[in-house]
Amino acid sequence: MLTRAKLDREIGAVEERMEGVAEEVWISGNDNMFIAQSLTGFVTKALRKGRRIKLLGVDPDSAAAGMLALIDPRFEKNNFREQVNIVTEVARDWQREFPHFEYKLLPILPAVGYFITDPGLPSQTVKIELYTARPWDP
Repeated sequence: MLTRAKLDREIGAVEERMEGVAEEVWISGNDNMFIAQSLTGFVTKALRKGRRIKLLGVDPDSAAAGMLALIDPRFEKNNFREQVNIVTEVARDWQREFPHFEYKLLPILPAVGYFITDPGLPSQTVKIELYTARPWDP
């Protein structure tokens, strides 16, 4: 098992991985504020290069949104809705400008996160994250 810091050293931080997108990237998260705030430049640059990006988040009107506080204490129902609204506005701008960008809100929590890097790279790393519906310390 690698910690996030060790993983970033092994395969590059998320910003570096976004720079290296060759074809398509799927991103799933809860509110995706990190994508909309910290990675906007990297996402826009990849979209301008013609890379396909699919962004999935949790629908704030679904029962799943109420489970977030059990999974991650940083989320509160009202705060979560505001964050999703901010991300939705950013995503609408990307959708208008880039037809190869997709954004969807799901009625479930993304229980599994994974990415596979280019097997031609030296690290050849596959990362898998599993989440459970009980309190944990991120």
